[in-house]
Amino acid sequence: ADAGLAPPVVEPTNQQKEIAKLKNLLFFQIESQALDGDGGESEGAKKALQELLLQGKEALISQMRVVLAPLRVSPLGAHIDHQLGVVTGFNISRYVYYVFLPLSHPSVLLSSTSFSPPLSFPLPPPPLKKEDWGNHARGACLSLINFIKNKKNEDIRPNGMIGVIHSTMPIGGLSSSAASTLCYLFSLEFCNNFEVSREDKVELCRQTENDFLGLKNGLLDQTTILFSRPSHLTCIDCQKGVRETPTLVRWGEENNHDSGPIPFKVMIVYCGKSRVLANTNYNNRVTECREAASLLLLTDETKKLREVPVETYEKNKHKLPDNLAKRAKHFMTEQARVFEGKDEWRKGDFSSFGRLVFASGESSVNNYEAGSPQLVTLYELFCEIGQTGGVYGARFSGGGFGGCCLALVDPQQQDAIAKRLHAIYPKKHPEEKDCYSIHFCDSAESVRLLGEDESQNVGL
Repeated sequence: ADAGLAPPVVEPTNQQKEIAKLKNLLFFQIESQALDGDGGESEGAKKALQELLLQGKEALISQMRVVLAPLRVSPLGAHIDHQLGVVTGFNISRYVYYVFLPLSHPSVLLSSTSFSPPLSFPLPPPPLKKEDWGNHARGACLSLINFIKNKKNEDIRPNGMIGVIHSTMPIGGLSSSAASTLCYLFSLEFCNNFEVSREDKVELCRQTENDFLGLKNGLLDQTTILFSRPSHLTCIDCQKGVRETPTLVRWGEENNHDSGPIPFKVMIVYCGKSRVLANTNYNNRVTECREAASLLLLTDETKKLREVPVETYEKNKHKLPDNLAKRAKHFMTEQARVFEGKDEWRKGDFSSFGRLVFASGESSVNNYEAGSPQLVTLYELFCEIGQTGGVYGARFSGGGFGGCCLALVDPQQQDAIAKRLHAIYPKKHPEEKDCYSIHFCDSAESVRLLGEDESQNVGL
């Protein structure tokens, strides 16, 4: 370039713009809570914030760090992780952002772009509050502090943090709760200069959701978010848990396809209705699966369906009451679809893989009996469009009691598919006409704490 020419202007990416907005929002929170104290923070926390403010806005923004946690989809393996099945997932290019600053005081101060009001709690945190948006943060912090104590074999005075959390998608069906929990684990780990392996983070997430929040889910969500890579299907054997690193299968690797992006778009349709899994039939379904396993094995002990051999299932399935028979059938057929789907992904056969995803959705409706009316409508619309219309496969995403429906679609036909959904869905569910939304995504990397060079100079 000529010496007299100015360097080319490099436009910030959408991700950088998002981070810049959140950094400015965090600075505003620091100012307001240091001066007004409207978040319930202690005097010690307030003093720590006032000390931060003395550094000035530019210095503070340059010190802010960012955790970027992708959301995830599970094309096959629905509702079987809690029964120790083999499940699949991959991350998508929609994220939970957590922008934070360490605090020298043992307090956590949080604000959210989705929930209010801001909240604060000491470390270690007090008991969880009923239906409070900060419970995932409380549970994650408690899990990590206990983990550090056990590793160091001594009591600790943990450093706290102040942060802003933001999701680029509506809440529901894409594991935003697991993504948020991982944001809190990565950030508090950084604030306390302690390193936790990804395998241990899987277990800390499980403790947070199972032990503290009362949700009976398995390992799928956090394991996918922690380990998945672009264009790879993450296969997780929930019976082995974190003792074995998940298997990553690259799209088309059997036929030596290049390692480029998968040849379809992931279409996510938020139905307009969120849910809190602990307040739905989710936990009831888990209990029914365990009851079915115990009856099939002719025992009074609590069992899971992975422990039931296929031969035993075929021999004893007639003994199950109707609802339990359906739950067991879903597990057995879904597990078979996972194994077949893994092979089709390896071959790069999106038509065959998609048919399995459609079948998984059908079993979720008829055998697992999940699905709000809104989600069932979306699934049926995708089935009507079918593979000739550019929808290779579709099913609910997540627990199936609200949230999202996913479809694997032909990029050349995505606009036509969206147009058809816009024409039909709001007429069938007018109560959701201003709430539902359509998103097109690619596969994405795993969760990470952005490096200093990535976090600095954004937002100034």
